[in-house]
Amino acid sequence: VCSSDLRIFNILKANTRYIDRVCISGSMGKHTSLGDAEEPDFDLVLFCNGREIPNPTVIEEFRAIIGVKLPEATVVRKNEHLLQIKLAGYDFDICPAQNFVDGTHGISDQSTGKVQREQVYSRIRGSRDPIKAAVSLSTGLAETARDFMKTQDANTHAMVRLAKYWNKRIPINQFPGRKLLIEVVAVNAAQMTNNLYDALRTFLGAMLHFENANCFFLDNYNETNIPPVIRQARPLILDPANPWNNLAKNVSADAREKFKRRAKCSLDQLNFKIGRAHV
Repeated sequence: VCSSDLRIFNILKANTRYIDRVCISGSMGKHTSLGDAEEPDFDLVLFCNGREIPNPTVIEEFRAIIGVKLPEATVVRKNEHLLQIKLAGYDFDICPAQNFVDGTHGISDQSTGKVQREQVYSRIRGSRDPIKAAVSLSTGLAETARDFMKTQDANTHAMVRLAKYWNKRIPINQFPGRKLLIEVVAVNAAQMTNNLYDALRTFLGAMLHFENANCFFLDNYNETNIPPVIRQARPLILDPANPWNNLAKNVSADAREKFKRRAKCSLDQLNFKIGRAHV
């Protein structure tokens, strides 16, 4: 399936004059796929030279090229931010991002990601409305977001997959950043212990007491880079790649209550099973 990623990228790059490189993100790029009917999911972030993003014209150009050069692909949905296609039985989200790295590249790596991140942060800080700019430039941080998760250890990846499976069983209307929020809370729990049971209990405890969340990482930015209004917010579950993006802000009161109820139920079940094992 990785060959399909590169095939899409190569076709679009060959038929445009502005694509610099691709970042394979989503659960496959992050190494957190559940491998079920809904996953793996593939996000292809294409870094574009000289294009303001979001850009409906770029999306339409991608659609037209794929329609001619990749006729076996089916367009699932299209908006100003992405083009989703189905190819070989898998969904691929094709997202353009504004490129800020000089030179010519193909596949993104950590070095391009670091330069890109600093340029994106600089432009967000220099904008009139940093919160709004952080949204429009968020795809430009795809390499940083991928690498944060990809480079976690095997225990953390296991905890993330467990948390994602738990999350899927909760009947909540989708909201922006739901998967990432669950991943971030799971990483935070896993980093507190090497024991998966303890990590799971910590994760569930965090979801039970969601309103008190104060979760952020300093891998890609300093605490002083977090805007005070965001740093002081509760709940706070901060995007590890974007210090202007509090993932908890999108969680409705109904969703919080459902998270809490399911977390309490899961904790009760987990504690019962552990207690029985020691009888």
